[in-house]
Amino acid sequence: MLQYLPRALALTLRQHQAALVLAALILVVGIVTGALHVAQLDAGQQAQVGQYLDYLLATAAAGPADGGSGAGAAPGPAGPGGGSPTARAWPGSSLPWQAAGSNLRQVVLAWGAGCLVLGLPVTLGMLFLHGYSLGFAVGALAAHWQWRGLVIALAGIFPPNLLQVPALLVVAAAATRLAVQVAASRWRRALPALDSPWSPYVALGLVAVVLATGSGLVEAYLAPRLLALAQRLAF
Repeated sequence: MLQYLPRALALTLRQHQAALVLAALILVVGIVTGALHVAQLDAGQQAQVGQYLDYLLATAAAGPADGGSGAGAAPGPAGPGGGSPTARAWPGSSLPWQAAGSNLRQVVLAWGAGCLVLGLPVTLGMLFLHGYSLGFAVGALAAHWQWRGLVIALAGIFPPNLLQVPALLVVAAAATRLAVQVAASRWRRALPALDSPWSPYVALGLVAVVLATGSGLVEAYLAPRLLALAQRLAF
């Protein structure tokens, strides 16, 4: 049974290959949009972002898992969808259970919207906003600290997103294929029914939940320690 699962997962992902490419393109567009937004900030906004980054680095390196208060208390520059895109991508900005719950909630909401079929734009929009947050955060770090900012991004932002980004990509691809299959079945009423699209959708949703949970744990426990190490090496 356990030997069958990897083959079944690989087959399911191959069936979603085109949808995965579309999801990846949406994510890249979001990342580029966020990075370009950093370049369009005026001097006052850049100063505000810089002060916010200084605050985040000073608090997140200790990490709420070690008893810190977290970085979520400070106001930050607003982005699309409300809130600070820098804070959304920053580790250590919440308690451990909040970090895991936030990443899991993001995936569950995206998956739930995809279940409605007509909620596909919501799922893809969440993927775009996640990419925007990543692009804005990394762009702001690089603009504020140059190469030191990239070191901070490698230590604090990339580790949890090595799991969270695939989780969102999988959910977006599954929702896209589900919507296409449901739409196709409407046009094929006089023809034999298509295979049920729900089994792979549920299976990929479970995979995404596991990835999101792991991402939250990495964000809560590993990323703050990597941030502290990067801060000692780069500053």
